[in-house]
Amino acid sequence: MALNVSLSSSDVSIMARNFSSANFSPTGFNFGQWKDDKFDAALARLASSTDPGEIQASYSVAHERLVDNPPWLFIVHDLNPRAMSRKVLGFVSAQSWFVDLTLVSIH
Repeated sequence: MALNVSLSSSDVSIMARNFSSANFSPTGFNFGQWKDDKFDAALARLASSTDPGEIQASYSVAHERLVDNPPWLFIVHDLNPRAMSRKVLGFVSAQSWFVDLTLVSIH
């Protein structure tokens, strides 16, 4: 699946909306139906805690899970993405904001 989405994955509400297993599509925005138990547990602690230290620790765990077990390939470059390796085949620089990654492969 390929989506072109502009979001801030560091915002807890956006994390929950897009990556919580409780939000699998078609009823939510977790279109890839990504599930990570440690991420979900951290979100649950975030939702119930009032302790600033526990909130920070849970936020850190949730963000680390997005980085260490990524549900998406995050490509961020406001000017234009580029493929900078001879191993990447099929990449064509976009002439607009839309990048077609369906033909890209890494060898």
